[in-house]
Amino acid sequence: MNKSKQKEMFKELVLNATDFMLSAAKELKDSPKFSLLHFCTGVELILKARLMDEHWTLILKDPGKANWRRFVDCTFQTVGMSQAIDRLTGIMPHTLPTRVEKAIKNIANHRNQMVHFYNEDVVHKHAKSLDMISIRKSLRSASKGSVAGKVDTEKPISEATTKRVNAIAEKVMRKTSIQQQIAAEQCRVWHHVYGLVCGPWSSAFSQHSDVLSSIQEAMTENKVYLEESYKELKDQLDHEIESGQRVDECDVCGYRSAIVVDWGLGSCWSTCRVCSAHDVFLEIKCANEDCSGTVKARDGQGECSECKDYYDIDRLLDIVNPPGRRSHKDGHGTDRVFCNTCAGAVGYKQSAVPQGDGTYLCLCCQETFTTLGTCEWCNETYAGELGGETFWLGCAMCDGRGNRD
Repeated sequence: MNKSKQKEMFKELVLNATDFMLSAAKELKDSPKFSLLHFCTGVELILKARLMDEHWTLILKDPGKANWRRFVDCTFQTVGMSQAIDRLTGIMPHTLPTRVEKAIKNIANHRNQMVHFYNEDVVHKHAKSLDMISIRKSLRSASKGSVAGKVDTEKPISEATTKRVNAIAEKVMRKTSIQQQIAAEQCRVWHHVYGLVCGPWSSAFSQHSDVLSSIQEAMTENKVYLEESYKELKDQLDHEIESGQRVDECDVCGYRSAIVVDWGLGSCWSTCRVCSAHDVFLEIKCANEDCSGTVKARDGQGECSECKDYYDIDRLLDIVNPPGRRSHKDGHGTDRVFCNTCAGAVGYKQSAVPQGDGTYLCLCCQETFTTLGTCEWCNETYAGELGGETFWLGCAMCDGRGNRD
Protein backbone atom coordinates (compact mmCIF):
# COMPACT_ATOMS: atom_id res chain seq x y z
CA MET A 1 0.00 0.00 0.00
CA ASN A 2 1.34 3.42 -1.00
CA LYS A 3 0.71 5.86 1.86
CA SER A 4 1.43 8.91 -0.29
CA LYS A 5 -1.23 7.77 -2.77
CA GLN A 6 -3.73 7.26 0.04
CA LYS A 7 -2.92 10.74 1.36
CA GLU A 8 -3.47 12.17 -2.12
CA MET A 9 -6.87 10.46 -2.42
CA PHE A 10 -7.84 11.70 1.04
CA LYS A 11 -7.07 15.24 -0.13
CA GLU A 12 -9.21 14.75 -3.24
CA LEU A 13 -12.14 13.64 -1.09
CA VAL A 14 -11.86 16.77 1.06
CA LEU A 15 -11.53 19.06 -1.97
CA ASN A 16 -14.53 17.46 -3.66
CA ALA A 17 -16.52 17.82 -0.45
CA THR A 18 -15.56 21.50 -0.41
CA ASP A 19 -16.67 21.99 -4.02
CA PHE A 20 -20.07 20.42 -3.34
CA MET A 21 -20.64 22.47 -0.19
CA LEU A 22 -19.59 25.76 -1.73
CA SER A 23 -21.94 25.03 -4.63
CA ALA A 24 -24.68 24.28 -2.11
CA ALA A 25 -24.17 27.67 -0.47
CA LYS A 26 -24.41 29.50 -3.80
CA GLU A 27 -27.47 27.53 -4.97
CA LEU A 28 -29.59 28.13 -1.88
CA LYS A 29 -31.12 31.34 -3.26
CA ASP A 30 -32.32 30.11 -6.66
CA SER A 31 -32.07 26.30 -6.46
CA PRO A 32 -32.70 25.24 -2.87
CA LYS A 33 -33.40 21.64 -3.85
CA PHE A 34 -30.02 21.23 -5.54
CA SER A 35 -28.43 23.10 -2.65
CA LEU A 36 -29.68 20.39 -0.29
CA LEU A 37 -28.54 17.56 -2.59
CA HIS A 38 -25.05 18.98 -3.03
CA PHE A 39 -24.69 19.78 0.67
CA CYS A 40 -25.51 16.19 1.62
CA THR A 41 -23.00 14.90 -0.92
CA GLY A 42 -20.35 17.10 0.69
CA VAL A 43 -21.15 15.75 4.16
CA GLU A 44 -21.03 12.19 2.84
CA LEU A 45 -17.55 12.78 1.38
CA ILE A 46 -16.28 14.15 4.69
CA LEU A 47 -17.56 11.05 6.50
CA LYS A 48 -15.82 8.88 3.90
CA ALA A 49 -12.61 10.85 4.36
CA ARG A 50 -12.74 10.15 8.10
CA LEU A 51 -13.23 6.44 7.37
CA MET A 52 -10.34 6.46 4.92
CA ASP A 53 -8.09 8.06 7.53
CA GLU A 54 -8.78 5.05 9.74
CA HIS A 55 -8.22 2.56 6.90
CA TRP A 56 -8.77 2.85 3.17
CA THR A 57 -10.85 -0.36 3.00
CA LEU A 58 -13.54 1.15 5.24
CA ILE A 59 -14.95 3.30 2.45
CA LEU A 60 -15.47 0.27 0.21
CA LYS A 61 -18.97 -1.15 0.06
CA ASP A 62 -17.53 -4.65 0.53
CA PRO A 63 -14.19 -4.45 2.40
CA GLY A 64 -13.83 -8.21 2.02
CA LYS A 65 -13.19 -7.68 -1.69
CA ALA A 66 -10.66 -4.89 -1.18
CA ASN A 67 -8.16 -4.51 -4.00
CA TRP A 68 -5.48 -1.83 -3.83
CA ARG A 69 -5.09 -1.56 -7.60
CA ARG A 70 -8.82 -1.05 -8.12
CA PHE A 71 -8.78 1.46 -5.28
CA VAL A 72 -6.02 3.49 -6.93
CA ASP A 73 -7.79 3.31 -10.29
CA CYS A 74 -11.07 4.42 -8.66
CA THR A 75 -12.93 1.42 -10.05
CA PHE A 76 -14.57 0.47 -6.79
CA GLN A 77 -17.97 0.93 -5.15
CA THR A 78 -18.07 2.99 -1.97
CA VAL A 79 -20.43 3.15 0.97
CA GLY A 80 -23.37 5.56 1.02
CA MET A 81 -24.27 8.02 3.76
CA SER A 82 -26.14 5.52 5.93
CA GLN A 83 -23.46 2.86 5.69
CA ALA A 84 -20.72 5.40 6.39
CA ILE A 85 -22.51 6.44 9.59
CA ASP A 86 -22.98 2.79 10.60
CA ARG A 87 -19.27 2.11 10.17
CA LEU A 88 -18.22 5.22 12.07
CA THR A 89 -20.46 4.30 15.00
CA GLY A 90 -19.91 0.54 14.79
CA ILE A 91 -16.22 0.11 14.00
CA MET A 92 -15.03 3.30 15.69
CA PRO A 93 -17.37 3.74 18.70
CA HIS A 94 -17.87 7.30 19.96
CA THR A 95 -16.17 8.79 16.87
CA LEU A 96 -19.53 10.27 15.84
CA PRO A 97 -21.52 11.74 18.78
CA THR A 98 -25.18 10.75 18.92
CA ARG A 99 -26.46 14.31 18.42
CA VAL A 100 -24.34 14.67 15.25
CA GLU A 101 -25.47 11.28 13.96
CA LYS A 102 -29.12 12.28 14.39
CA ALA A 103 -28.65 15.64 12.65
CA ILE A 104 -26.94 14.03 9.64
CA LYS A 105 -29.54 11.26 9.38
CA ASN A 106 -32.35 13.82 9.46
CA ILE A 107 -30.96 15.87 6.58
CA ALA A 108 -30.13 12.67 4.68
CA ASN A 109 -33.77 11.56 4.98
CA HIS A 110 -34.89 14.97 3.75
CA ARG A 111 -32.47 14.64 0.82
CA ASN A 112 -33.99 11.28 -0.10
CA GLN A 113 -37.48 12.77 -0.02
CA MET A 114 -36.44 15.66 -2.24
CA VAL A 115 -34.76 13.34 -4.74
CA HIS A 116 -37.81 11.13 -5.20
CA PHE A 117 -40.78 13.34 -4.37
CA TYR A 118 -41.85 16.95 -4.12
CA ASN A 119 -41.84 17.59 -0.40
CA GLU A 120 -45.00 19.56 0.41
CA ASP A 121 -44.37 19.28 4.16
CA VAL A 122 -41.12 21.19 3.79
CA VAL A 123 -42.75 23.81 1.61
CA HIS A 124 -45.39 24.71 4.18
CA LYS A 125 -43.50 24.03 7.40
CA HIS A 126 -42.84 27.68 8.17
CA ALA A 127 -45.81 29.14 6.26
CA LYS A 128 -47.32 30.70 9.39
CA SER A 129 -44.12 32.64 10.07
CA LEU A 130 -44.19 34.38 6.71
CA ASP A 131 -45.74 37.76 6.16
CA MET A 132 -48.31 37.02 3.49
CA ILE A 133 -49.79 40.51 3.87
CA SER A 134 -46.57 42.24 2.88
CA ILE A 135 -46.11 39.83 -0.02
CA ARG A 136 -49.59 40.56 -1.32
CA LYS A 137 -49.12 44.33 -0.90
CA SER A 138 -45.96 44.22 -3.00
CA LEU A 139 -47.63 42.15 -5.68
CA ARG A 140 -50.73 44.35 -5.68
CA SER A 141 -48.44 47.33 -6.21
CA ALA A 142 -46.94 45.66 -9.24
CA SER A 143 -50.39 44.71 -10.53
CA LYS A 144 -51.98 48.16 -10.18
CA GLY A 145 -48.96 50.32 -10.79
CA SER A 146 -47.81 53.23 -8.66
CA VAL A 147 -47.57 56.99 -9.04
CA ALA A 148 -44.61 58.86 -7.56
CA GLY A 149 -43.85 55.88 -5.37
CA LYS A 150 -47.34 55.77 -3.88
CA VAL A 151 -49.76 52.89 -4.15
CA ASP A 152 -53.50 53.38 -4.35
CA THR A 153 -54.49 50.73 -1.80
CA GLU A 154 -58.17 51.72 -2.03
CA LYS A 155 -58.53 51.07 -5.75
CA PRO A 156 -60.25 47.72 -6.25
CA ILE A 157 -58.66 45.08 -8.43
CA SER A 158 -60.37 42.44 -10.51
CA GLU A 159 -61.05 38.89 -9.39
CA ALA A 160 -58.65 37.57 -12.03
CA THR A 161 -55.88 39.83 -10.74
CA THR A 162 -56.61 38.79 -7.16
CA LYS A 163 -56.24 35.13 -8.09
CA ARG A 164 -53.01 35.86 -9.93
CA VAL A 165 -51.65 37.84 -6.97
CA ASN A 166 -52.53 35.05 -4.54
CA ALA A 167 -50.96 32.44 -6.79
CA ILE A 168 -47.73 34.41 -7.08
CA ALA A 169 -47.75 35.12 -3.34
CA GLU A 170 -48.09 31.39 -2.68
CA LYS A 171 -45.08 30.69 -4.90
CA VAL A 172 -43.03 33.38 -3.16
CA MET A 173 -44.04 31.99 0.23
CA ARG A 174 -43.14 28.46 -0.88
CA LYS A 175 -39.73 29.51 -2.13
CA THR A 176 -38.96 31.52 1.00
CA SER A 177 -40.05 28.80 3.40
CA ILE A 178 -38.00 26.11 1.70
CA GLN A 179 -34.93 28.37 1.74
CA GLN A 180 -35.38 29.01 5.44
CA GLN A 181 -35.90 25.33 6.12
CA ILE A 182 -32.85 24.19 4.16
CA ALA A 183 -30.68 27.03 5.49
CA ALA A 184 -31.58 25.97 9.04
CA GLU A 185 -30.82 22.30 8.32
CA GLN A 186 -27.50 23.11 6.70
CA CYS A 187 -26.50 25.41 9.58
CA ARG A 188 -27.29 22.72 12.15
CA VAL A 189 -25.42 19.93 10.36
CA TRP A 190 -22.40 22.02 9.36
CA HIS A 191 -22.11 23.35 12.93
CA HIS A 192 -21.63 19.75 14.10
CA VAL A 193 -19.40 18.62 11.23
CA TYR A 194 -17.14 21.68 11.45
CA GLY A 195 -16.83 21.09 15.19
CA LEU A 196 -15.61 17.55 14.47
CA VAL A 197 -13.07 18.39 11.77
CA CYS A 198 -11.66 21.21 13.92
CA GLY A 199 -11.82 19.18 17.14
CA PRO A 200 -11.79 15.38 17.58
CA TRP A 201 -11.04 14.77 13.88
CA SER A 202 -8.46 17.55 13.54
CA SER A 203 -5.51 15.16 13.28
CA ALA A 204 -6.94 13.95 9.97
CA PHE A 205 -8.20 17.28 8.60
CA SER A 206 -5.74 19.86 9.99
CA GLN A 207 -3.82 20.15 6.70
CA HIS A 208 -7.04 21.20 4.96
CA SER A 209 -8.15 23.88 7.43
CA ASP A 210 -8.10 26.61 4.76
CA VAL A 211 -10.63 24.97 2.44
CA LEU A 212 -12.79 23.91 5.38
CA SER A 213 -12.76 27.51 6.61
CA SER A 214 -14.08 28.62 3.22
CA ILE A 215 -17.12 26.37 3.78
CA GLN A 216 -17.59 27.90 7.21
CA GLU A 217 -17.60 31.40 5.70
CA ALA A 218 -20.12 30.42 3.02
CA MET A 219 -22.44 28.79 5.54
CA THR A 220 -22.21 31.84 7.80
CA GLU A 221 -23.27 34.09 4.92
CA ASN A 222 -26.33 31.93 4.28
CA LYS A 223 -27.60 32.55 7.80
CA VAL A 224 -29.13 35.69 6.31
CA TYR A 225 -32.04 33.48 5.21
CA LEU A 226 -32.89 32.96 8.88
CA GLU A 227 -33.00 36.68 9.63
CA GLU A 228 -36.64 37.02 8.57
CA SER A 229 -37.66 34.24 10.95
CA TYR A 230 -35.83 35.96 13.79
CA LYS A 231 -37.49 39.32 13.07
CA GLU A 232 -40.92 37.73 13.15
CA LEU A 233 -40.18 35.87 16.39
CA LYS A 234 -38.39 38.71 18.17
CA ASP A 235 -41.46 40.19 19.90
CA GLN A 236 -42.42 36.76 21.21
CA LEU A 237 -38.86 36.09 22.37
CA ASP A 238 -38.67 39.49 24.09
CA HIS A 239 -41.92 38.73 25.90
CA GLU A 240 -40.55 35.39 27.13
CA ILE A 241 -37.37 37.09 28.35
CA GLU A 242 -39.42 39.68 30.24
CA SER A 243 -41.47 36.92 31.85
CA GLY A 244 -38.32 35.31 33.23
CA GLN A 245 -37.63 32.63 30.62
CA ARG A 246 -33.94 32.09 29.91
CA VAL A 247 -33.16 32.76 26.24
CA ASP A 248 -29.53 32.35 25.12
CA GLU A 249 -27.69 33.06 21.92
CA CYS A 250 -27.90 29.98 19.70
CA ASP A 251 -24.52 28.38 18.95
CA VAL A 252 -25.75 27.43 15.48
CA CYS A 253 -27.51 30.47 14.00
CA GLY A 254 -26.13 33.15 16.32
CA TYR A 255 -29.49 34.73 17.23
CA ARG A 256 -30.68 35.11 20.81
CA SER A 257 -33.43 32.61 20.28
CA ALA A 258 -32.45 29.44 22.19
CA ILE A 259 -34.94 28.57 24.95
CA VAL A 260 -33.02 26.96 27.84
CA VAL A 261 -34.41 24.70 30.55
CA ASP A 262 -32.33 23.57 33.56
CA TRP A 263 -33.27 20.06 34.70
CA GLY A 264 -31.10 20.08 37.82
CA LEU A 265 -27.43 19.45 38.69
CA GLY A 266 -26.59 21.87 35.88
CA SER A 267 -28.04 19.63 33.17
CA CYS A 268 -29.57 21.91 30.54
CA TRP A 269 -31.63 21.41 27.41
CA SER A 270 -32.20 24.06 24.77
CA THR A 271 -34.04 24.47 21.49
CA CYS A 272 -33.73 27.37 19.07
CA ARG A 273 -36.92 29.00 17.83
CA VAL A 274 -35.18 30.22 14.65
CA CYS A 275 -33.14 27.28 13.36
CA SER A 276 -34.69 24.48 15.49
CA ALA A 277 -31.27 23.39 16.78
CA HIS A 278 -31.47 21.21 19.89
CA ASP A 279 -28.71 20.98 22.46
CA VAL A 280 -27.99 19.28 25.78
CA PHE A 281 -25.12 20.40 27.99
CA LEU A 282 -23.85 20.59 31.53
CA GLU A 283 -23.47 24.13 32.90
CA ILE A 284 -21.65 24.87 36.15
CA LYS A 285 -19.78 27.80 37.71
CA CYS A 286 -16.04 27.90 37.21
CA ALA A 287 -14.24 26.38 40.21
CA ASN A 288 -11.50 29.02 40.20
CA GLU A 289 -12.09 31.49 43.05
CA ASP A 290 -11.02 34.58 41.10
CA CYS A 291 -13.22 33.75 38.09
CA SER A 292 -16.93 34.50 37.61
CA GLY A 293 -17.27 32.52 34.38
CA THR A 294 -19.35 29.45 33.63
CA VAL A 295 -18.41 26.11 32.12
CA LYS A 296 -20.64 24.70 29.39
CA ALA A 297 -19.62 21.07 28.90
CA ARG A 298 -20.63 18.56 26.24
CA ASP A 299 -19.49 14.96 25.87
CA GLY A 300 -17.74 15.15 29.24
CA GLN A 301 -15.54 18.16 28.55
CA GLY A 302 -15.70 21.93 28.34
CA GLU A 303 -13.95 25.18 29.18
CA CYS A 304 -14.67 28.28 31.24
CA SER A 305 -16.26 31.18 29.35
CA GLU A 306 -13.93 33.65 31.09
CA CYS A 307 -10.56 32.13 32.08
CA LYS A 308 -10.72 29.34 29.44
CA ASP A 309 -9.69 26.75 32.02
CA TYR A 310 -10.26 23.20 30.72
CA TYR A 311 -12.58 20.75 32.46
CA ASP A 312 -12.46 17.02 31.74
CA ILE A 313 -14.96 14.42 32.95
CA ASP A 314 -13.03 13.77 36.19
CA ARG A 315 -13.08 17.44 37.14
CA LEU A 316 -16.75 17.78 36.26
CA LEU A 317 -17.58 14.75 38.40
CA ASP A 318 -15.67 16.09 41.40
CA ILE A 319 -17.57 19.39 41.20
CA VAL A 320 -21.07 17.97 40.68
CA ASN A 321 -20.61 14.86 42.84
CA PRO A 322 -17.70 15.52 45.25
CA PRO A 323 -16.55 12.66 47.54
CA GLY A 324 -17.49 14.49 50.73
CA ARG A 325 -21.06 15.25 49.67
CA ARG A 326 -22.14 12.13 47.84
CA SER A 327 -25.71 11.09 48.51
CA HIS A 328 -27.27 7.68 48.92
CA LYS A 329 -30.87 8.94 48.86
CA ASP A 330 -31.44 6.97 45.69
CA GLY A 331 -32.01 3.89 47.83
CA HIS A 332 -29.69 1.65 45.83
CA GLY A 333 -26.70 1.97 48.15
CA THR A 334 -24.46 2.93 45.26
CA ASP A 335 -22.75 6.09 44.06
CA ARG A 336 -21.27 6.90 40.67
CA VAL A 337 -22.00 4.25 38.06
CA PHE A 338 -21.20 3.62 34.42
CA CYS A 339 -23.51 5.04 31.75
CA ASN A 340 -24.97 2.33 29.54
CA THR A 341 -25.15 4.79 26.62
CA CYS A 342 -21.64 6.26 26.52
CA ALA A 343 -19.36 4.32 28.87
CA GLY A 344 -16.55 4.15 26.31
CA ALA A 345 -16.79 7.78 25.20
CA VAL A 346 -15.18 9.08 28.40
CA GLY A 347 -12.47 6.48 28.84
CA TYR A 348 -14.73 4.06 30.71
CA LYS A 349 -15.37 6.45 33.60
CA GLN A 350 -18.31 6.14 35.97
CA SER A 351 -19.98 9.26 34.59
CA ALA A 352 -23.53 8.80 35.91
CA VAL A 353 -24.34 10.32 39.30
CA PRO A 354 -27.41 10.06 41.59
CA GLN A 355 -29.77 13.05 41.55
CA GLY A 356 -31.29 12.28 44.96
CA ASP A 357 -34.69 11.18 43.64
CA GLY A 358 -33.84 7.66 42.50
CA THR A 359 -32.69 8.77 39.05
CA TYR A 360 -29.19 9.02 37.61
CA LEU A 361 -27.74 11.72 35.36
CA CYS A 362 -24.82 11.06 33.02
CA LEU A 363 -22.50 14.09 32.97
CA CYS A 364 -21.29 13.09 29.52
CA CYS A 365 -24.38 12.48 27.37
CA GLN A 366 -26.80 14.29 29.77
CA GLU A 367 -29.23 11.38 29.66
CA THR A 368 -31.34 10.69 32.74
CA PHE A 369 -31.95 7.09 33.82
CA THR A 370 -34.64 5.73 36.13
CA THR A 371 -33.23 2.21 36.44
CA LEU A 372 -29.92 0.52 37.17
CA GLY A 373 -28.52 -2.62 35.61
CA THR A 374 -25.76 -4.96 36.75
CA CYS A 375 -23.49 -7.09 34.61
CA GLU A 376 -24.05 -10.73 35.49
CA TRP A 377 -20.36 -11.54 34.99
CA CYS A 378 -18.27 -8.68 36.46
CA ASN A 379 -21.01 -7.14 38.66
CA GLU A 380 -20.36 -3.59 37.44
CA THR A 381 -23.39 -1.33 37.83
CA TYR A 382 -24.78 0.76 34.97
CA ALA A 383 -27.34 3.51 34.70
CA GLY A 384 -30.00 2.09 32.38
CA GLU A 385 -31.08 -1.39 31.38
CA LEU A 386 -28.25 -3.58 30.13
CA GLY A 387 -30.37 -6.22 28.45
CA GLY A 388 -29.00 -9.27 26.68
CA GLU A 389 -27.03 -12.15 28.19
CA THR A 390 -24.37 -10.20 30.10
CA PHE A 391 -23.17 -13.36 31.85
CA TRP A 392 -22.02 -14.75 28.49
CA LEU A 393 -21.53 -11.60 26.42
CA GLY A 394 -20.24 -9.27 29.12
CA CYS A 395 -20.51 -5.48 29.22
CA ALA A 396 -18.37 -2.42 28.37
CA MET A 397 -15.95 -3.43 31.15
CA CYS A 398 -15.67 -7.18 30.54
CA ASP A 399 -15.92 -9.86 27.87
CA GLY A 400 -18.27 -12.13 29.82
CA ARG A 401 -18.00 -15.85 30.46
CA GLY A 402 -18.41 -16.81 26.82
CA ASN A 403 -15.02 -15.39 25.79
CA ARG A 404 -13.07 -17.25 28.45
CA ASP A 405 -13.28 -20.73 26.94
